[in-house]
Amino acid sequence: MKRFRTVIVAAVASLTFGMMAAAQSDSRPAVETAASRVMANHHIQRGAPLVLQPGEESAASVDCPAGEEPSGGGGQAFPFSNAFISSSQRVDRSWVATVHNYATSPKQLVAVAICTTLPHQRVIGPPVTLQPGATGVASVDCPAGQLATGGGVTSSGTGVAISQIAPDWGSLRIVGTNRGSAVQDMQASVVCAAGDYTQHPGVTVSLQPNESKSASVLCPVGKVPTGGGYRSTGADFGESYPVGNGWTVGATNSTRTAQTMTPIVVCVTP
Repeated sequence: MKRFRTVIVAAVASLTFGMMAAAQSDSRPAVETAASRVMANHHIQRGAPLVLQPGEESAASVDCPAGEEPSGGGGQAFPFSNAFISSSQRVDRSWVATVHNYATSPKQLVAVAICTTLPHQRVIGPPVTLQPGATGVASVDCPAGQLATGGGVTSSGTGVAISQIAPDWGSLRIVGTNRGSAVQDMQASVVCAAGDYTQHPGVTVSLQPNESKSASVLCPVGKVPTGGGYRSTGADFGESYPVGNGWTVGATNSTRTAQTMTPIVVCVTP
């Protein structure tokens, strides 16, 4: 009986890997082992809503329960159009999301975290200086043997529009533009752990000038989200957060040319 169960488990693992390989073309780092498979629960925790007045930039936060910590998180502005995320990061056992509202009407902002009892390591990359009007790239790597479970960005002031928060297996890549009048710094902030984490990009969506859209991506069957983010050619993201068994983003194209956006979810077998 024991040998029969072993054969079945091996067959299922082989099938699962084949399905993942078909859906994800990126090469996966060989850092996981059978002993590192995550066996901790993950659940979504939403904070209290914060009102953002027109022209205001402010932060909302959410705490994980005692004994838990965020594996990832984000923020949801409602409505998400005509707003941009300027900071989204883990702080101790909390997730803090900052959004700038450039619409003519108020919005609500909610920070959203994925909480777990599994310990994680937060790593902050070097600061990247942005002159007014400049766009820059910040990145940070997880320690050897760990993968990104989620991540975000911190900026030194206001007015930095983050057009990309992209987990990339063992690293995180950030793209931001300084929309303010003063020099700003931004830093990538990745959350890492050893385990069976997989990354799944969703369908790439096109945004015409002045158009706002949302996009979502789900974890494969049998997996749950631990974090997520997005790639974009230059859209303003008013929301990027976990919902259900996946990740949702919403953005506005405030430029004069067409832009694209792609949601990303990081998943694990619970």
